[in-house]
Amino acid sequence: MRRGALALGAVLGLLLAAAPSCFSGNCNSTNCRGCCQGGLCVTGRADACGSGGNACVSCAPLESCLSSRCVLVSGDVGARCATAQDCLRVGDSAQCKLVTNPRGTPYTGGYCTRPCASQSDCPDGSFCLNAWVPFGESDVACWKSCLRTADCGDGYECWAVFGQLNPGACWINPLPGRDAG
Repeated sequence: MRRGALALGAVLGLLLAAAPSCFSGNCNSTNCRGCCQGGLCVTGRADACGSGGNACVSCAPLESCLSSRCVLVSGDVGARCATAQDCLRVGDSAQCKLVTNPRGTPYTGGYCTRPCASQSDCPDGSFCLNAWVPFGESDVACWKSCLRTADCGDGYECWAVFGQLNPGACWINPLPGRDAG
Protein backbone atom coordinates (compact mmCIF):
# COMPACT_ATOMS: atom_id res chain seq x y z
CA MET A 1 0.00 0.00 0.00
CA ARG A 2 2.76 2.40 0.95
CA ARG A 3 4.68 1.56 -2.20
CA GLY A 4 1.55 2.32 -4.33
CA ALA A 5 1.09 5.69 -2.63
CA LEU A 6 4.73 6.60 -3.31
CA ALA A 7 4.37 5.58 -6.95
CA LEU A 8 1.18 7.62 -7.30
CA GLY A 9 2.90 10.62 -5.68
CA ALA A 10 5.83 10.31 -8.08
CA VAL A 11 3.53 10.15 -11.12
CA LEU A 12 1.53 13.17 -9.93
CA GLY A 13 4.77 15.06 -9.29
CA LEU A 14 5.97 14.36 -12.83
CA LEU A 15 2.64 15.41 -14.32
CA LEU A 16 2.60 18.66 -12.37
CA ALA A 17 6.20 19.39 -13.33
CA ALA A 18 5.39 18.82 -17.02
CA ALA A 19 2.20 20.90 -16.98
CA PRO A 20 2.64 24.51 -18.09
CA SER A 21 2.64 26.87 -15.14
CA CYS A 22 2.21 30.61 -15.11
CA PHE A 23 4.57 30.69 -12.16
CA SER A 24 7.37 28.83 -13.91
CA GLY A 25 8.97 32.03 -15.20
CA ASN A 26 7.97 31.00 -18.73
CA CYS A 27 4.65 32.84 -19.14
CA ASN A 28 3.10 32.68 -22.63
CA SER A 29 -0.23 32.50 -24.46
CA THR A 30 -0.62 28.77 -23.87
CA ASN A 31 -0.33 28.89 -20.09
CA CYS A 32 -1.67 32.34 -19.12
CA ARG A 33 -5.15 33.84 -19.47
CA GLY A 34 -3.92 37.12 -17.96
CA CYS A 35 -0.81 39.03 -19.02
CA CYS A 36 2.87 38.25 -18.54
CA GLN A 37 5.06 40.38 -16.30
CA GLY A 38 8.55 39.24 -15.43
CA GLY A 39 7.74 35.71 -16.57
CA LEU A 40 4.72 35.45 -14.26
CA CYS A 41 1.03 35.45 -15.21
CA VAL A 42 -0.90 38.39 -13.70
CA THR A 43 -4.64 39.13 -13.84
CA GLY A 44 -6.79 42.16 -13.05
CA ARG A 45 -4.31 44.71 -11.69
CA ALA A 46 -4.18 48.34 -12.85
CA ASP A 47 -0.37 48.16 -12.95
CA ALA A 48 -0.47 44.91 -14.97
CA CYS A 49 -3.42 44.61 -17.33
CA GLY A 50 -3.89 42.46 -20.42
CA SER A 51 -4.78 38.98 -21.59
CA GLY A 52 -3.70 35.99 -23.64
CA GLY A 53 -0.15 35.90 -22.29
CA ASN A 54 0.71 39.24 -23.91
CA ALA A 55 3.00 41.69 -22.12
CA CYS A 56 1.23 43.55 -19.31
CA VAL A 57 0.48 47.27 -19.64
CA SER A 58 -0.12 49.85 -16.93
CA CYS A 59 -3.52 51.52 -16.98
CA ALA A 60 -3.59 55.32 -17.20
CA PRO A 61 -4.52 57.44 -14.18
CA LEU A 62 -8.24 57.08 -13.30
CA GLU A 63 -8.35 53.72 -15.13
CA SER A 64 -8.69 50.22 -13.72
CA CYS A 65 -8.24 46.78 -15.23
CA LEU A 66 -11.69 45.25 -15.89
CA SER A 67 -12.08 42.12 -17.99
CA SER A 68 -8.38 42.41 -18.89
CA ARG A 69 -8.91 45.91 -20.38
CA CYS A 70 -8.06 49.35 -18.98
CA VAL A 71 -11.28 51.34 -18.43
CA LEU A 72 -12.08 54.54 -16.56
CA VAL A 73 -12.87 53.72 -12.96
CA SER A 74 -15.71 56.20 -12.73
CA GLY A 75 -17.91 54.76 -15.48
CA ASP A 76 -19.08 58.29 -16.30
CA VAL A 77 -20.31 59.39 -19.75
CA GLY A 78 -17.40 59.02 -22.17
CA ALA A 79 -15.58 56.34 -20.18
CA ARG A 80 -14.18 53.35 -22.07
CA CYS A 81 -16.18 50.15 -21.67
CA ALA A 82 -16.76 46.62 -22.87
CA THR A 83 -20.30 46.23 -21.50
CA ALA A 84 -22.98 48.41 -19.88
CA GLN A 85 -21.74 47.06 -16.52
CA ASP A 86 -18.63 49.22 -17.02
CA CYS A 87 -20.82 52.36 -17.13
CA LEU A 88 -22.32 52.25 -13.65
CA ARG A 89 -22.30 56.00 -12.93
CA VAL A 90 -24.19 56.84 -16.13
CA GLY A 91 -27.43 55.55 -14.59
CA ASP A 92 -30.07 52.87 -15.03
CA SER A 93 -30.26 53.11 -18.82
CA ALA A 94 -26.47 53.04 -19.27
CA GLN A 95 -25.14 51.79 -22.58
CA CYS A 96 -21.71 50.85 -23.77
CA LYS A 97 -21.67 51.96 -27.40
CA LEU A 98 -19.24 49.88 -29.40
CA VAL A 99 -20.31 51.02 -32.88
CA THR A 100 -22.41 53.84 -34.35
CA ASN A 101 -26.06 53.25 -35.23
CA PRO A 102 -26.76 52.45 -38.06
CA ARG A 103 -23.39 52.70 -39.83
CA GLY A 104 -21.26 50.57 -37.51
CA THR A 105 -18.22 52.84 -37.15
CA PRO A 106 -16.32 51.62 -34.06
CA TYR A 107 -16.07 53.63 -30.85
CA THR A 108 -12.43 53.21 -29.82
CA GLY A 109 -12.45 51.22 -26.57
CA GLY A 110 -16.23 51.63 -26.22
CA TYR A 111 -18.10 54.75 -25.03
CA CYS A 112 -20.31 54.93 -21.93
CA THR A 113 -23.54 56.82 -22.60
CA ARG A 114 -27.31 56.68 -22.18
CA PRO A 115 -30.29 57.65 -24.35
CA CYS A 116 -31.82 61.06 -23.67
CA ALA A 117 -34.80 63.17 -24.72
CA SER A 118 -33.57 66.40 -23.11
CA GLN A 119 -30.57 67.78 -21.25
CA SER A 120 -32.18 66.91 -17.90
CA ASP A 121 -31.77 63.20 -18.79
CA CYS A 122 -27.96 63.52 -18.85
CA PRO A 123 -25.55 63.45 -15.90
CA ASP A 124 -23.41 66.51 -15.13
CA GLY A 125 -20.50 66.83 -17.53
CA SER A 126 -22.42 65.66 -20.60
CA PHE A 127 -24.74 66.97 -23.34
CA CYS A 128 -27.90 65.46 -24.84
CA LEU A 129 -27.17 65.62 -28.57
CA ASN A 130 -28.17 64.22 -31.92
CA ALA A 131 -25.40 66.17 -33.67
CA TRP A 132 -23.72 63.12 -35.20
CA VAL A 133 -26.54 62.08 -37.59
CA PRO A 134 -24.64 63.28 -40.71
CA PHE A 135 -21.74 61.06 -39.64
CA GLY A 136 -23.73 57.85 -39.15
CA GLU A 137 -24.87 58.04 -35.51
CA SER A 138 -28.65 58.42 -35.28
CA ASP A 139 -28.96 57.73 -31.53
CA VAL A 140 -29.81 60.75 -29.37
CA ALA A 141 -27.60 60.25 -26.33
CA CYS A 142 -25.51 61.90 -23.63
CA TRP A 143 -22.01 62.77 -24.88
CA LYS A 144 -19.14 63.83 -22.63
CA SER A 145 -18.57 67.60 -22.52
CA CYS A 146 -15.02 68.89 -23.01
CA LEU A 147 -12.92 72.03 -23.27
CA ARG A 148 -10.06 70.46 -25.23
CA THR A 149 -9.26 67.19 -26.98
CA ALA A 150 -7.09 66.05 -24.04
CA ASP A 151 -10.36 65.74 -22.06
CA CYS A 152 -11.59 63.02 -24.42
CA GLY A 153 -9.02 60.23 -24.68
CA ASP A 154 -7.45 58.35 -27.59
CA GLY A 155 -9.68 58.01 -30.64
CA TYR A 156 -11.88 60.99 -29.70
CA GLU A 157 -11.87 64.75 -30.39
CA CYS A 158 -13.46 67.68 -28.60
CA TRP A 159 -15.91 68.89 -31.26
CA ALA A 160 -17.68 72.27 -31.16
CA VAL A 161 -21.28 72.17 -29.90
CA PHE A 162 -23.99 74.62 -30.91
CA GLY A 163 -21.52 76.47 -33.17
CA GLN A 164 -19.26 77.42 -30.26
CA LEU A 165 -15.67 76.36 -29.65
CA ASN A 166 -16.23 75.74 -25.91
CA PRO A 167 -17.75 73.75 -24.45
CA GLY A 168 -17.59 70.90 -26.89
CA ALA A 169 -18.48 67.22 -26.87
CA CYS A 170 -16.17 64.20 -27.15
CA TRP A 171 -16.86 62.10 -30.22
CA ILE A 172 -15.06 59.90 -32.76
CA ASN A 173 -11.88 61.21 -34.38
CA PRO A 174 -11.47 61.24 -37.29
CA LEU A 175 -15.08 61.95 -38.11
CA PRO A 176 -16.66 59.18 -40.17
CA GLY A 177 -17.56 60.22 -43.73
CA ARG A 178 -20.68 62.36 -44.07
CA ASP A 179 -23.90 60.67 -45.12
CA ALA A 180 -24.80 61.69 -48.65
CA GLY A 181 -28.51 61.61 -47.71
